Amino acid sequence: MAIIQRLVRHLCTICMIGATTAITTLVLLILTEILLRSVFDSSLLVTEEFAGYLVSGAIILALAPTFHDGAMIRLTLLSDCLSENHRKVLELCMTLIALFVVLFWARYILRAALKLFDRGVTSPGVFAFPLWIPEGVTLFGLVSLAVVIFAHGLNLIWPKASVNTNEGAIDYGD
Repeated sequence: MAIIQRLVRHLCTICMIGATTAITTLVLLILTEILLRSVFDSSLLVTEEFAGYLVSGAIILALAPTFHDGAMIRLTLLSDCLSENHRKVLELCMTLIALFVVLFWARYILRAALKLFDRGVTSPGVFAFPLWIPEGVTLFGLVSLAVVIFAHGLNLIWPKASVNTNEGAIDYGD
């Protein structure tokens, strides 16, 4: 269990570094575009395209750490009415469904990324950017999320093993 806990912690750290880097790069790209347009009457011509890649990358990469920290929005209307045992069963079922959905999505992205890589597909814009790169970042973010969801499921089954997936959770209930 300690191996999974370490893996989750490292994946979340890598994802947060990636998301932070994407947001920082986005800010620098926008500031550069503003400066070029205002002062030099010029443009990078790729700002919109790369901004889209950076925003989606930051969002996808932030999913795993957000889930791990317990910071995702949770609808508890039904689970609050259940007993503790029924609540755990419901949460385990929802965790399995979420894991299935994320793995299904990751499988689709993997197939798309491999196809884009094999065909050498690039973006149609001014700068021919290989499209397998954003797909690869998405795949990494989804696999990281799947690992964190899996660890959460293990924590529900064996709570004494304590793979903490709600480290920074804040309870706004009552």
